[in-house]
Amino acid sequence: MFDSFKWKELSLEKIRDEIEKHFELLLKKDNLTINVSKGQTVYTCKPFDYEAFAGEDYQKTFPISETKKTILTEYGDLNIYLKFTNGKSIDRLPVFISKNRRIVEVYKVEKLNSMSKKAIWKHPCIIGYIDTGNMLHPTIARNDFKNDKISRLVFSKIKDAEPEISEFINKQVKAHSKSDFSKLESMFNSAIDKLSFDGNFETHSVKGGKKFMNDDDEDSFGSNHSSLQSTGGSNSSGTKNSGNKRKGKYKSLGSSFKIRIDDESDPVEDSDGKKKRSEFVTNEVIIYKKHQDFMDRIDVRDSGIEYISSSLVTYLIGEVLTHYIPLFYESKEQSDKGKVLYFADCLYKMENSLKNLAGESITVL
Repeated sequence: MFDSFKWKELSLEKIRDEIEKHFELLLKKDNLTINVSKGQTVYTCKPFDYEAFAGEDYQKTFPISETKKTILTEYGDLNIYLKFTNGKSIDRLPVFISKNRRIVEVYKVEKLNSMSKKAIWKHPCIIGYIDTGNMLHPTIARNDFKNDKISRLVFSKIKDAEPEISEFINKQVKAHSKSDFSKLESMFNSAIDKLSFDGNFETHSVKGGKKFMNDDDEDSFGSNHSSLQSTGGSNSSGTKNSGNKRKGKYKSLGSSFKIRIDDESDPVEDSDGKKKRSEFVTNEVIIYKKHQDFMDRIDVRDSGIEYISSSLVTYLIGEVLTHYIPLFYESKEQSDKGKVLYFADCLYKMENSLKNLAGESITVL
């Protein structure tokens, strides 16, 4: 019973939502309509629409029975309906339904001694229900079921079905975790492209891209090489440059320097048999996803989908700069300290421009 004060707090929408949540299977019956009304306002209760969400279904019926002394006793059917929502979490975990009423979320039932409560019944992309018909008897608190012979048979059957359900979920996760890193690579490439021309260096356009200006405006190192001319400001060693022009040989990398994430190949080994995290081939930094250092930094959530962690962002930047810095400096004119400081400058700039990647799916940005 509701007291008069509590009843005033309830809106028609909340009453409708509670009815829809607790009686979703009952509302599917063709000859049943439940309306909630107040004055001229009428709400019709409707069953949850699983078809509104894209994804594959898992649906099976298991007869619950036992045989004693050649006598078969049938207790009823156990119906399991689950849907994988294509990687989208809608905050509606699978529930037990008994006698057409919602009882409790499956993972909360203590008597279901399952090792898959998190992987299946608490999976953020799995919705659905286990319909036990009239076989089980909920406790007064409606958070578990009475321990009897039939409930043990039901729970045993659910556990027997879990390996097949796990296989279904893993298949769906894999199907919706496509190995397309193009957006991630593009964002890194844009950040790299800014590095060559971010700072106190004069640049001008040439056919096919940009280059740094030198004294005689000649590119003696080819299309991807040129000399650097400082126009004042702070240099990579942190000291103040004068306005005098100082030449130093650098690579003008620009848009010629790219990264590619390889998720198919095993890491290449160096001469000492140590697996490389990445390597530079032609104009690409190839980063091996199968390297353990990469895998350790992936944020794999309960859904099975891989997300970018902040440590993975830093890891990828570090691999890029490991190849970028030596190529940027064509000569030994810059001190080792200056190169290290420039490495740090680049690291912080790239971290700042790519920090929003953390928390995003690796393949779906």
